[in-house]
Amino acid sequence: MPTTRSNHGRQGETSAARVQPIAIGAPPEMESPESPSETTIAAPTTVPATDVTQIPLSIHGARSMNSRRTTRQITIAQAKERLARAEAELARASLERIEAELALSEDDAASQIDKAAMVKEWAESQHPEEYEAPPPITAPPAPTAHTHTQ
Repeated sequence: MPTTRSNHGRQGETSAARVQPIAIGAPPEMESPESPSETTIAAPTTVPATDVTQIPLSIHGARSMNSRRTTRQITIAQAKERLARAEAELARASLERIEAELALSEDDAASQIDKAAMVKEWAESQHPEEYEAPPPITAPPAPTAHTHTQ
């Protein structure tokens, strides 16, 4: 079993830590140290699958920076996706509004045509002589050809 020693920044004192494998999800088991300066640490035997949306814990600064950058990139990508969905929804709503306005204007135009036809019918019924069809225009009779006999 691997044993590590460190002095924790104190002069002359060292402590030993033994790493014991444990199963993922099992409660940690603490053994009593064999000596006052020895500590047993429970460590997982396998690395669990990580969720990319969570920031992994890291001891090294470079990995931590990469994790923060990755997290920031994921956050930015999610924001862009939400923005694209919102823009698509806005475009759909605008199209629906335009179609509704067009339908209303068509209904309004049809209504205006109906009103004009009703007004015309009313006016014709009030003054039929003004709306009677004029007699057809006919050409004057053709001049007869006079032939001179001499």
